[in-house]
Amino acid sequence: MTHQKLVNYLTNKVSPKTLDVMKTLDRAEFVPQKIKTDEKIYLDSPHTIGHGVTISQPSLVGKMIDYLELDSINNVLELGTGSGYNAAIMGKLLPFGSVTTVERVPSLGKHAKKVLKKDKNVKVITGDATKISYSHKFDRIIATAEIMNRSQMKRFVQENAATFCIAIFPYKSKLRKLVKCGSNFEYTTLFRVRFVPVIED
Repeated sequence: MTHQKLVNYLTNKVSPKTLDVMKTLDRAEFVPQKIKTDEKIYLDSPHTIGHGVTISQPSLVGKMIDYLELDSINNVLELGTGSGYNAAIMGKLLPFGSVTTVERVPSLGKHAKKVLKKDKNVKVITGDATKISYSHKFDRIIATAEIMNRSQMKRFVQENAATFCIAIFPYKSKLRKLVKCGSNFEYTTLFRVRFVPVIED
């Protein structure tokens, strides 16, 4: 399996706009050195990157980003940087926007800062996303690990979202979409997924 074969496989599984960006980003460049040469990295499946964390299935990454309905000026908050692959894709889709991505595992945060250092509109923060005072509000929020408490996620969105915000997150093995418009919240269940759980204290 190669990068090009993976791209070919993803055709019609994600939007053309997202696929065009994924074509430019080799998934192997975002994983630890010891597994860069593993051909399985180009399969449409999750792959462990250590610390109980995986780099998600490429088609799922693309679909989650598509559900965010990104505009070029959006400011995105990502909960769970992992390998940095998702943040890199979103960064390229936001030429006039930004991505703030938060990783709780220090070594993964350090790795992500390294692979994303050329992405000037992507900021990597290491820490607990729920305990950070952000400098601005976000109109898109995405979580890359299983949320344990939906009401807690709603409070997090209330505190950190702009007047209008779309949030995508996995909860109880299903991908959920939360749209906030002013004080109104609307939930949609999208499809079944499997994610590692959020790391808690």
